[in-house]
This record gives sequence, structure tokens and C-alpha cells, in this order.
Amino acid sequence: MPQTGDRESSVSPFSAVWRPEGALYLVFCLAGLAAGLWPGAIFLPRAGHAGAPLPALQALAVAQIAFGLLVQPLVALRRARSGAVRRYWPGAVASRAAYLFLTLPFYIAAAYLADAVAADAVRAAIYVACVWTLPLVAGAHLAFGRPGRNVVMLVLVLAALGLPAAHYIALEFLTPRCAAFFARLSPFTFAWIVSGPRGGCWYPQPLWALLVWPAVAAAGLCLGTLIAPGRKGAQAGGHQT
Repeated sequence: MPQTGDRESSVSPFSAVWRPEGALYLVFCLAGLAAGLWPGAIFLPRAGHAGAPLPALQALAVAQIAFGLLVQPLVALRRARSGAVRRYWPGAVASRAAYLFLTLPFYIAAAYLADAVAADAVRAAIYVACVWTLPLVAGAHLAFGRPGRNVVMLVLVLAALGLPAAHYIALEFLTPRCAAFFARLSPFTFAWIVSGPRGGCWYPQPLWALLVWPAVAAAGLCLGTLIAPGRKGAQAGGHQT
């Protein structure tokens, strides 16, 4: 009789799009677009800026990053606890590529409402994809039950909540240069910056702020490959006894 893991491995990698995770992603995108349409319901505009373009594209990019950092790793953790994870990487990579494709209509609508051009939408999508490499690797650690699960969750929480807090603290108490550094390092604040209309370049600048999260993800992936053999060996020994 096939086990849960065998059923999971036989499912198409794109099946995650049709699961509750895919529906929740669309909810996040709709919420981000709505926040960009009615920003006054979230924060009051400054005097003289009421007629500025709607921040629809910026809010959409922030919603995508919030889904990646806060929801996707929890989905991987839930599946690990239910014993439904056998082949993580094909489904994880394919589902994230499908999510970016499904966001195309949202990008078109958000760019139109924000008075943005194609370069602005491409720049936002590139940065979102780079940030998503971190929860992609974190999900592998959580899905396979590798040691250091608490450290992985701490890194995600710091990226999602700690760095924006550090940016606002730097604005109040530190130098403008320090505040600008944290604004570029924080995924939420930098997504808001690079998604601004008429930004000019097709890719986010500076490049170090774009590549920092793939670099952290690559370091985590290397660490995970070092941990995985020992864990597999321990599991094999346990099955032999």
C-alpha cells in the first residue's frame, strides 16, 4: 500500500498552485493591490502628497515578500509534520515559478494604477524572486526536519520584522547613511523603494542589496548539504536496528 510520501512524490510539481497555499498567495496579492488602491485606509498621506500616484505596485511587491518570508516556510513545516514531504525541491521551485507567472495580471494592473512602466514591474519582480530564495532554502531545512529549525525561523523573522524595525530606529537615532543601509537591507523597505514608478533601470540598484539574499540562501543551502548526510546516516542506522 503506497505511503503518504510516495503519493506526494508522484504528484506534479505544479500541483502546489492549486492547493490552499496557492489560494492564500492570491489573497496576499489581492490584499497588496487593495492596499495600494486605498493607501489612506492604512496611513494618512502627508500634506501635499494626496495627488501622488497610487503605490499599487509597491504594495503588491511587499505583499509578495510577506507571503514568501512568513507563509511559505510555515507551509513546508506543516507538510513535514504531516509526513507528506518526500521530494521538496521540484515542487518548491516549480510552484514559486508558477506564482510569479500568476502575478503577471496583478503587475499589469498595479503598474497601470501606479503610473509605472514595464521596467518598474520587471525590477520589482526580480527583487521578489531574489528574496524568495531565502524562504525556498529555509523551507528545505524545515521540510526535511534538519537540525537548527529554531535558527532558520529566527533568520526569517529578523528579515521580515527585525530589519524594518532597525531601519526606523536608525532614522530616529542614527546617521542618515546608517538608515539608508538598513532601508536597502530590509526586504520590505527596499521592495517599496525599487518598485517606485519611473525608476529608470531594469534591475534593482545597488546590486549588493539585490544579491545579499541569494548569498544568504546559498550559504544556508551549503550548510544544509553538510547536515543532511549525517542525518540520513542516522536514520538509516535507526531503520537497521
